[in-house]
Amino acid sequence: MVHHRLVGTNNGDVRQQATAWNGAQAVQAGRDATVITHHHESRAWFSRRPDPPAADRLAREVYGQWARAAEERMLTVETLPIRWRRSRLPVAVPVAAATGGGHGRLRFPPLPGATQITETGLRGEEDRTLYDLYAGLPSGRLVITGGAGSGKSAAAILLLLSALAARAEAPEGVPVPVMFPLHGWDPERTPVREWLSHKLVETTPLRSKDVAPLIRDRRIAVLMDGFDEMPKRLRPIALRALSHQADFRLVLLSRAREFADAARHVPLLGAAVVQLDPVGPSDAVDYLLRHVVSPPSPGWRAVAEEVDAKPSSPLARTLRRPLAVTLIRDTYGQLGQVEELLDRKRFPTVERIHGHLLDKVVDVAYTRQPAGPEPRYTANRARQVLGHLARRMAQDGTREFAWWTVHRWVDSPGAVLVRALAVWYATAIVIALPFGLAYWIADGRGFGYGLPVGLSTGFMAGVITMARKIRPRRIIYRWWLGPITARGLLISLPVGAAAAFGAVIVQVGDIRFEWRLALVAVFWLVFGFAGSLFSPVRDDDPYDPIESWRQDTRTGLAFGIMAGFGVAALALLHLGTRFDPGPSEMVAIGLLAGFAGLLSAGPVPTAAWPVFWCQVQLALRHRTPVRLLRFLEDARRRGVLQAVGPVYQFRHAELQDRLAVGGSLDGKRRSTQTRK
Repeated sequence: MVHHRLVGTNNGDVRQQATAWNGAQAVQAGRDATVITHHHESRAWFSRRPDPPAADRLAREVYGQWARAAEERMLTVETLPIRWRRSRLPVAVPVAAATGGGHGRLRFPPLPGATQITETGLRGEEDRTLYDLYAGLPSGRLVITGGAGSGKSAAAILLLLSALAARAEAPEGVPVPVMFPLHGWDPERTPVREWLSHKLVETTPLRSKDVAPLIRDRRIAVLMDGFDEMPKRLRPIALRALSHQADFRLVLLSRAREFADAARHVPLLGAAVVQLDPVGPSDAVDYLLRHVVSPPSPGWRAVAEEVDAKPSSPLARTLRRPLAVTLIRDTYGQLGQVEELLDRKRFPTVERIHGHLLDKVVDVAYTRQPAGPEPRYTANRARQVLGHLARRMAQDGTREFAWWTVHRWVDSPGAVLVRALAVWYATAIVIALPFGLAYWIADGRGFGYGLPVGLSTGFMAGVITMARKIRPRRIIYRWWLGPITARGLLISLPVGAAAAFGAVIVQVGDIRFEWRLALVAVFWLVFGFAGSLFSPVRDDDPYDPIESWRQDTRTGLAFGIMAGFGVAALALLHLGTRFDPGPSEMVAIGLLAGFAGLLSAGPVPTAAWPVFWCQVQLALRHRTPVRLLRFLEDARRRGVLQAVGPVYQFRHAELQDRLAVGGSLDGKRRSTQTRK
């Protein structure tokens, strides 16, 4: 549960603290933390329209996703102060362009409960919070910059949850904030609205037809993370595209230097650019001491005294970065030997301290805790696998890992061929046995009669594992209506009829017409249901990596069961009319054929099937865990990874960069260059 209180100070700095609760939340925002009751009815055009159901569904999904992320980052109890100021770098247009002063135009009225940001407020002469800027900027465009580890992501998560909490208490029409990383967007080829629509359909329960009106009617506000991770050549192009195409509230997050380099060529029109200030040493010490018992241990007292007495020492300067503060919190805890950081011989510089903290993350995560179970994986083993994962992500230029893309790790031509052959023969044996047994029951023939069916089915399964573009599937709401939708009638019925008549002509030439019609109906239902199951539509269940895997396997199971009925019907018509078996033999034939249909058709629509064989291949070649998703979920529970929707991210981007350079499955150091 997450509720945010944003408290301003009298010098323009902002302190943002988080507490939490579930469901329909209230928000206190602004310099005096006033509960939202004010409504700009006359100026807010969006208040005249009721919210569509899709907006509320999206808000629930986004809240669940980012509330979990806030909990994993420990942002729901104690947070570091977040202070900002207007950027001093030449990166922004005049203040009047963002505030609507002079000849500027008022594009976005203040959200309910917020007041319009003026030039004095943006210059720091008034107490304003990040939420105040988001909700009150007339231009609707805010850029948050900072150095590496400065807390941009944490500030964005807290801002997003504050906006969601405000929406829960506000009148209808307040936009739903969403946050996406910018990797994968090519502004030269894809308009920002098209890219946004694709990301919403990909990671939320919404359909394409639901997303379009939300974007068109400004029902969505967008937080874009990782601008600095885009290719350098594309950054000015992206700013130009956002200037002319983004007609929604926009918050852009970037490292300061990379944004300044891009803005020298093309500024983001109408944007207010703020910079996060470093953490004060006293704030950092105060935060760390709130995580240990009082009075603190001698080691923690020594650290507090050192930072207070020598604010320019390497440790004190290290604590100016929120990332370093959280790493010290997680690494040393209550009983850790934190005083070792005071050793100037071992840690003469800020870089040495920070590197040491990053190296400790995996060791601490995979150390058995008091009264806790033994970790499933050793720290060395976890570092090897995580290093390989980080290196592959760096090669793809991404901060996200989706489990269904693991096939890219082994997709050399030779590896693909070996995997396909192994799947072909394994499937052929599994399918040939029940079909051969069915022939033996019907007519006493040998098991070899099932081999042609097994080989043909195995060949199809092998081809499926060679697919290069796969995505998990989900069973949609009211799936049983799939065959009678327009899509089902236009696609499923002809395909089912052709498959049924083809099977009848090949297998049984003298079957009666009414039986042919019955077989057409069976295949129509099977293919119709398959059409609905293949749909990319997602329901309201939590869409995290584990759930996406489960939904994908359930889709395969459901399709396999329906295909099993179709195959059983075909086998009964074929073998029953040709060999005239008894009732008990008919039941056995139907069960065996249905089982074979389940095994052969179940993997067809799934991403889990080819991914499983890729994991086996990786385990044989590199000794990775066969159950890779279980390893990733274990790393998430231990705080090394985090789940954002259906994909995983390293909790700290700098940890990913360090593992990408120093970690590999064969133990050798690599010099993979990651995008900064």
